[in-house]
Amino acid sequence: MNRVLVAIEDETFGQAIVDFVGQLKWPSGAKFKLIHVIEPQPIVDAPPSYWQEALEQSIARGQKLLDGLAAKLRAQISGADVVQEVVEGFAKETILEMAEDWKVDLIIMGSHGRKGFSRFLLGSVSSAVSENAGCSTLIVRLPQAKDKTRSQAEQKSLTK
Repeated sequence: MNRVLVAIEDETFGQAIVDFVGQLKWPSGAKFKLIHVIEPQPIVDAPPSYWQEALEQSIARGQKLLDGLAAKLRAQISGADVVQEVVEGFAKETILEMAEDWKVDLIIMGSHGRKGFSRFLLGSVSSAVSENAGCSTLIVRLPQAKDKTRSQAEQKSLTK
C-alpha cells in the first residue's frame, strides 16, 4: 500500500483521522495526499464578488486546515511523504476522481454515522465513495464523546 488519499471535511474529523492514521504501521515509501473539498454554494441571488470572496475564504480555511494536519501526520509517521490539496467540486465525485487520477491503494475518510431521515436529506459521502471506489476504503468514526457533541450541533443547524 503505497498511495493513500485522505479526505478531510473539517477540523473535528481531520484530527480524528490523522490520529487514527498515525497509529497504524505504514510501509516505507507510503505517500499520503490530504484533500479538502469545497462544495459549490447553493444558488442565491448575490453579486459575483460576494461568491468570489466566499470561495477565497473557504480555500484559505481549507489550506490552513490541511497545513496543520499534514504537519501532524508528518510528525506521527517518520519519513511520510505528505502532499495536500484544496479542491472545488462535489465531495463524492471529487474524491472518486482524485483517487482514480492519483491511482490510490486506499481512501481514508470520516463518517457522520447518520441514519434515517437526516441521511436521506444530507446523503452519505462515505457510503457513496466506498460503494464506487476502485480501491479499498477505510471509514473513521469519531470517538463517541465528540460524535455526540457534533450530532447535537448538526441537529441545531438543521432546525434553524
